[in-house]
Amino acid sequence: MNALRAAGTFPKDNYTFYYPDLVLHKASGEYWERAATAELIASPYMIIHHKEVISYCEKAMKLTETYSEGYLIYYRRDGSSEIEFRYLFDALSRFQILNANKDLKIRIRVANRYHHSSILSNFNAAINSYVTEWGEDENRKRKLQAIELDIVNHAIPNYKPEAIGWERD
Repeated sequence: MNALRAAGTFPKDNYTFYYPDLVLHKASGEYWERAATAELIASPYMIIHHKEVISYCEKAMKLTETYSEGYLIYYRRDGSSEIEFRYLFDALSRFQILNANKDLKIRIRVANRYHHSSILSNFNAAINSYVTEWGEDENRKRKLQAIELDIVNHAIPNYKPEAIGWERD
């Protein structure tokens, strides 16, 4: 999230961890003040709803919207099959994220160091099969094709752990 914030595509404030109202469990608390629970952090995906990004423009000397409201989804699976993405799309639909009246931007960031080499192909195949299952619904197809899928860069340690602590002065 820090990298997105630095790029101006995620707000410093005005975001919440998304907990949908389910049949047997209703989310509690003020919507824009919900924190991440241990259950959410350990889940296969974490959905964050954010408001638009507002920045100060020096030239115009006013506040301007630099990025629109939307959802940021951290996905922890490896993307090795289209079925797992179809499951994700079904969850987004059930949570009323795909069905929302507003066209909110949806970004999926794969946070798995060992993601599958065909993850983009599997994602696109899942979109095609999911749309086919829904009777070629053009609105649903447009929303799914507008989803941005990106792989999170992982830091790789550049040191030898076995040598740490053995240096002599």
